[in-house]
Amino acid sequence: MSLPALSRFASAATMQIVGAAGTLFAVSVIFFLLTDWLPGDFATATASRDTLIETIMNTQFELGLFRSASERYWEWLFNILQGNFGISWYTRIDILELIGNRFWHSMWLAAWATAVAVPIGVVLGVMSAAWQGSLFDRLINTSALTFVSIPDFVIAYALMALLGVHFKVFPVFVAYEPSLPLSERLMGTGLPVLSLAIVALTPILRLTRACIINILTAPFVEMAQLKGMGIGRVVVFHALPNAIGPIANAIVLVVGNLIVGLVIIETVFSYPGLGELLINAVKTRDVPLVQACGLITAAIYLVLNLSADLISIVSNPRLLYASPRQRAFSLTSIRTKWAWFLDLLRRPWGVPSAVAAVIALAWYFSPVNVENYAYPLDVPPAKPAPRAELTLTQLQGGSAPEMLHYDYFAPIGNAGPALHKLEGTISVPSFKVSRRMAEEQLATTSTQFPAFSSQVFAHENMLVPVERQRFLMDGNGSWRIILGIGRLWSEPGDKGWSRAAFPFTLVRRWGAASYNGVGTFLFNADTVSELRIQIAQEQIPWGRKHDAWGQSPFSYKPAVLNQIGQHRTAYENHQATRLKIRPWESLQKDYWNSLERFDGEYGRENITVSGLMVEDTVYVRACRTRAGPYPFCPQMRNSVYSVSKSIGAAAALFRLAQKYGPEVIEERVLDYVNIPTSHDGWKDVRFKHALNMTTGIGNRVPARVEEYVEVDNTALAASVWSARTVEDQLKAIGGFADYPWGPGEVFRYRTSDTTLLTIVMDRFLKSKEGPDANLWDMMNAEVYEPLGIENLPSRSTPGADKSTRTPNLGGGVLATIEDVLKIARLFQNQGKHNGQQILHEGLTKKAVATGSDRGIPTGWSYEDGSKSTYDLSFWLMPFEGRGGCKMRIPAMAGIGGNYVVLMPNNVIAFRFADGHDDAPGTWVSKHIREVADQVKGVCG
Repeated sequence: MSLPALSRFASAATMQIVGAAGTLFAVSVIFFLLTDWLPGDFATATASRDTLIETIMNTQFELGLFRSASERYWEWLFNILQGNFGISWYTRIDILELIGNRFWHSMWLAAWATAVAVPIGVVLGVMSAAWQGSLFDRLINTSALTFVSIPDFVIAYALMALLGVHFKVFPVFVAYEPSLPLSERLMGTGLPVLSLAIVALTPILRLTRACIINILTAPFVEMAQLKGMGIGRVVVFHALPNAIGPIANAIVLVVGNLIVGLVIIETVFSYPGLGELLINAVKTRDVPLVQACGLITAAIYLVLNLSADLISIVSNPRLLYASPRQRAFSLTSIRTKWAWFLDLLRRPWGVPSAVAAVIALAWYFSPVNVENYAYPLDVPPAKPAPRAELTLTQLQGGSAPEMLHYDYFAPIGNAGPALHKLEGTISVPSFKVSRRMAEEQLATTSTQFPAFSSQVFAHENMLVPVERQRFLMDGNGSWRIILGIGRLWSEPGDKGWSRAAFPFTLVRRWGAASYNGVGTFLFNADTVSELRIQIAQEQIPWGRKHDAWGQSPFSYKPAVLNQIGQHRTAYENHQATRLKIRPWESLQKDYWNSLERFDGEYGRENITVSGLMVEDTVYVRACRTRAGPYPFCPQMRNSVYSVSKSIGAAAALFRLAQKYGPEVIEERVLDYVNIPTSHDGWKDVRFKHALNMTTGIGNRVPARVEEYVEVDNTALAASVWSARTVEDQLKAIGGFADYPWGPGEVFRYRTSDTTLLTIVMDRFLKSKEGPDANLWDMMNAEVYEPLGIENLPSRSTPGADKSTRTPNLGGGVLATIEDVLKIARLFQNQGKHNGQQILHEGLTKKAVATGSDRGIPTGWSYEDGSKSTYDLSFWLMPFEGRGGCKMRIPAMAGIGGNYVVLMPNNVIAFRFADGHDDAPGTWVSKHIREVADQVKGVCG
């Protein structure tokens, strides 16, 4: 090569190298973003059942997970430029040491696959081009198109079955050790090498063929043929030398794609290479190892692309004298994309688009100002550092930031037991709290927090309200509050004061939405600080979400409570019936491939809590809020909405059947209530028809159709829900028309049917036990309390004289995780608990049966086109187990994405969510059933 040509080559090579470096930088940014967006984090993913929250927070602090993305990215990039890829979080081993052997194992596969694929691909491509249009050419092209259409893993499994299992040419279990003889290494890795070779051979063959055919049409080739030179000599001595550059370029690109594709093949064969290491790193949330594997793979790919570009320039002298832009468009590597990008910038909209992209990236990587950022709630406090928020000064009347991570409402640093006794009465006045829409930067407004008063006492550093898990009324105000069991502790920086925190749930007097929050305060022997409250979670699928926070003085009167011994005994008895709750990760470690799909693909941001009950142990994902994990997850009260139809209405009817006989479900509705209506459609309606929502009454779609029809979204149905008395509810129910079919024939989703059923069940009970009997009192005393449920609260509607109240069992029950699971287990056990038949065995057994031919069609369709049926308040969902058995799985369901699925393998899957009707994934529940089947097969 002459000196001028060498100079031009050096210039072109420099441009290519600079471009490749820029591409690698862009790849590093994108890869860092992708790994940063991975759900979960290493600290929580590796926690065990006994791991303290303080330990998890310490791990997050040590790993720097609380810092901004920009800080972490630039530190990571600076270390990499120095050759320091860091330490694996999971193994605590230097990443380069981990990657070292794996890298050469992967290169072995890539090298031998290339050695097999390149000669065969080039030879077949040349022969196909030389005999273009022949039977051989058509056969080769058809085969190539077939193989290129088959996914890599299918080819791998096919070779495993054919050459490994059937003909036993290669071992199925891949064995590779550098110390083994060459022949044994070749045989041990034969299957993955052949899989990769087949994947790589097809593009090499087709690119070689296309290149040779293109050159065979050139004038100099035609001249050689006119002089009498045979096609073989033309191809070998004229076409092939001119095709070396493009073919080499194509081969390098194919090899680059082959290296990237190692991830799939190595996973299939469990081969100890770089790809398998990457997959395992993703599973364990080992972010530094994921980033290192990804960046090294990208660097190899870019180096191969760069090599292809340089080979093209050397083999084609014309490229030495082309402009950089012409040269970029002439090359077939990834560098072409940069020329395309530069061409886009020349367009009128190109520069603004590029500027917008740069601004977006700059915004993401800009340092976060925790004090001024509107919602920095994903940043927990640094532990075990001293408390920075909700300090002694702030709770004694000083100013505090608006919204805080919920970890500030829990012990921080070197916390110890409470230093003072807490027993007496706390009284909180109504006070103004700030409120702001959670997802929009709008002005802050205010609302009133309800006043309440409750007796409390301390028990083993727990704050126990005497009036817990029940509505505390706010006079004539619009709110009710439910108090849960809190905790007591002390911290060194509080100058001798003790701390308390407790969960609460707010419910509007005439609504069913629940708002879960936390309150905290300081106390000593005879006085308290101000009360700080914060709300960052609700279940209101038809409304907007708000954060709320505020602080107010309140009073505490120390006193020895009457019957304190009974209160302590009642608390201890309840604690003894608590379910065993373990973190999700303790179950997930053994089921990575299935459990990570539990929350589905869409709408995960709407899910508050989900999990599985396997035998008697509950595995729970943390209760998610906009302020971090809820500190009192087991006590979060969920508006389960139509799940109430099962845990409330069905349970009540089955209890009445157990007490007074199963014929109670055949009782006529009109024997217990007078429905003011102009038609006679109610004359044959029975209790069972109201429970199944097949009364034959309604005012939407008065024709038999196969589609799902909901009557709840009409104005008349809304008037039933909002009626202030039972008599007003009956009056509104009387306004519905009579369908042209009889009861028990057609399903229409009508919560008003369940409302009516609750009213008539309450009056049936009064007819048996006297006017003072109350349906909800019976349920709490005879069903819920034996299960270990304390005072399950439900919205209720008063009668005309205000002396009695009828619970809203169509959607008003406010349950915790444990409440729902205990009732669900009662259904699974066919109504029996500790040897006592609480619910009627026959009805309960029928309600949870899995027969494929039972239930009334609902018209509700699933992703695969199958449709559900409905019976005795349970949705019956078509399901095929992984063993091939087909059945209908009974499930409780409620608006927003609430599901409680009763699998026939003694597993209960649950999910409480707050998704809007049109939110992706709100109504998708197939993953719940599939994962429950993976954990414990339903086919026996």
